Amino acid sequence: MNARIAWWKAVACLGLFAPALAVFVLGSACTGADSTDPAVARKDRKVSKNDRIDFKDEEIKKPQGVTNVGNLVTITTMSYTPPEKWTFKLFPANTHVDIYKVAADKFRQRRITDTDTEIQVEVVDPLTSVSWPLRCEGNLSTDGSGGESSHWSAKSSYEKIYLFLWGNLDEGLVRDQEFELAKLQPVIEKLKSMGYKVYGAATSSNQADIDKAFEDKEGAENPRKVIIDRTATKADLVSYLQRGTVRGIVWLGHGYMEPYPGCPDAELLKFESRVWTTLPGDSIHEEAKMFVRDWVPLLNQQKYKPIHFLVVHSCTSGGFGTDYVGDPWGCADEATKQRVIALYGALPPCGPGFSFVTFNSLQPYTEHVITYKGIAYSNLPQLNIPQLVYWAKD
Repeated sequence: MNARIAWWKAVACLGLFAPALAVFVLGSACTGADSTDPAVARKDRKVSKNDRIDFKDEEIKKPQGVTNVGNLVTITTMSYTPPEKWTFKLFPANTHVDIYKVAADKFRQRRITDTDTEIQVEVVDPLTSVSWPLRCEGNLSTDGSGGESSHWSAKSSYEKIYLFLWGNLDEGLVRDQEFELAKLQPVIEKLKSMGYKVYGAATSSNQADIDKAFEDKEGAENPRKVIIDRTATKADLVSYLQRGTVRGIVWLGHGYMEPYPGCPDAELLKFESRVWTTLPGDSIHEEAKMFVRDWVPLLNQQKYKPIHFLVVHSCTSGGFGTDYVGDPWGCADEATKQRVIALYGALPPCGPGFSFVTFNSLQPYTEHVITYKGIAYSNLPQLNIPQLVYWAKD
């Protein structure tokens, strides 16, 4: 066993890290801005002690290694060398590099090589947390100690995901998928121009092909990802969001409003928007209902909140509107309807005593939310694509 991996596995076995809930990779970016050259750039200033990181002025470097250890932790390794004719300068704390210590109770860092000509550091990332960049900085000198000084700072790129997901559809809506994907293409093209790699465009009904995006090597090489999943199950949706690195979501498919199944009697007239997921590889048959309340803890897990946008292109995601107000019980759970009849003597029409919770209530978790009152028409005629392109950011 590699000695470094054995060292971290021993640390993990001591109970320093929480049990794993999800696997993700802290990887490298795939744009020209994310350098594979370990040589750092020289800045025109220096820092007096190792406690300041230039968050707004850091090079982005590609990790030299990303390794999952025993489904417990992810190890990210970064290497740095000084610019030509410069050396790393020693801090008073007897180190040449400052490592930003984020969430010290969850993350562990160590210096493997710490000399005036080479720096190599590692961070261990528990799989219950989210991907963070590994940030380092230091000073430079022309002679290693008392000569002219300068400064450097760099960070590893890290995972960011945009999701384009289709849940439960009928046969007509399945035929419209290609039209909808074509209409969303300007958004996807903008993301591609920023270094995002697209997974699932041609084979998104095969989950195994999409899952390749999150394998160790692929994840390390392409941390910016666009996931196109035309048959999104509940497990798929949950697993994507539990990674904590989602930046934008477009959800398409059937939806409706109804009281939450099993709710208290006092909430039987409280209607909550929800969407249907679908069976694996099968758009036609519904799988599970995902209510607004089911999305809240998943969106709350995102490291960088708010996300840029959430589009819920499903009927009644923003309310019944005039299309469905006359049939509020049309898609309600049968057991719920029987409880309502037992309590009220019949299924009452929309009126006094009714209340509503829509996906608009998720506004605190996203910069922009788009929902639909009543019918959300296929082929996205109501969706402002240029606006969505503008909202798509790295």
